[in-house]
Amino acid sequence: MLFVAAALTIGNARAASSPQSATQDFLDWHARPLAGTFSSKENAQQLRKLMTSELLCLLRATDRYRARHVEAAPEDKPPYADGDMFLSSAWEPPQSAEIEFVRTHGAHANVLVRFVDSYGTSWRDRLQLRAEDGDWKVADIDWLGRFQDANGKVRQETTGSLVESLYKEMDRNQPLVHWHRQEVGACKLHR
Repeated sequence: MLFVAAALTIGNARAASSPQSATQDFLDWHARPLAGTFSSKENAQQLRKLMTSELLCLLRATDRYRARHVEAAPEDKPPYADGDMFLSSAWEPPQSAEIEFVRTHGAHANVLVRFVDSYGTSWRDRLQLRAEDGDWKVADIDWLGRFQDANGKVRQETTGSLVESLYKEMDRNQPLVHWHRQEVGACKLHR
C-alpha cells in the first residue's frame, strides 16, 4: 500500500498531536489487516489511541452483534462479516490515501481524504476527529459517496456516516437474535 508514513508510531501507542497525524495514524492502521476483533485484547491499546470512546464502543458492539447473529442463524452470513465499514468503497480497498485538507474548530476537526483504488477509481471521505483525553481521535467518518473512475466518469453512491449507520442498525431490539438496544445505549454516553 502507498500510505505515507505516520508522524507518530502507532505500535508504541503514542499520542496523536494533531488532527493530521491522528488521521495518518488511522490510515496506516486501516491499511493493515485487523488482528482479531475490535474487542480483542491485541487491538485494545491501539484502538483506544485511534478512536473516540463512542466509536470504539460501537465497534465493539458490532463484534457482539455479529456473534449473536451467528449463534441464532449459523448458516446465514452475519452483519459486519464482509466489506469495509470505514470507507465509502466497501469492496475495493484503496491503494493510496492523501490528506487534502484539515479544518480545526476548537476540540473538533474535519479532515478530507482522497482515496484511489487499484482500478484508478477515486473518492473522498471526511474523517471527523475530536480531542479526547489529550489526543486527537477519529470520532466518525462521513461517506461522501462520489466516485470518479480512471476515465473521469462520475457515479454517486450511498452517503451517510459510520456512526449514524451503526446506530441505525444496532439501536433497536431484535429478539430473534437476543439483541437489545441498550447494548449500544451506553455508547451514547461517550458523546
